[in-house]
Amino acid sequence: MITKEQMLDGILDYADSEVIPHLPTIGKWGIGATLILARNHMEKIVDDALFSPMARDLGIVDAERNINIDILADALKKSAEKYGKLQYSIPVVGTLSFTANDIDLLKSYIVGGRQDGQSV
Repeated sequence: MITKEQMLDGILDYADSEVIPHLPTIGKWGIGATLILARNHMEKIVDDALFSPMARDLGIVDAERNINIDILADALKKSAEKYGKLQYSIPVVGTLSFTANDIDLLKSYIVGGRQDGQSV
C-alpha cells in the first residue's frame, strides 16, 4: 500500500528519469514545465479517480485512502499485454510509447527504487 503522495512523486520521478531524457530539447522544456504545473491538478485527478466508491469496491484503495499499487499495476500490466503498447502523440515532441515493461519500471519508482536496485 502506498499514499497518494508516493504515487504522484513516483510518476514525476519516472517521467523525469525515464521519459524526458529521450525527448528533444523542446520536449524536455515543454513536458518538464507541464509536469511541474500539473502536479497540483494531478492530485485532483487522483482524488477523483482513485478515491471513488468504485475504486474502493475494486480494492484499489482502502478506508484510510491508501492505494494498493500491486493490484493497480497488475491490472494495467495485463491490459498492456493484452491490448499492446499505449502510444500518445504530442505535437512538436513526437509520439511516446508505453509497454507492460514500463508499468513495472513505473511501479519501481513509485515504491521507492528502480528495478535494477538503485534508489531514485
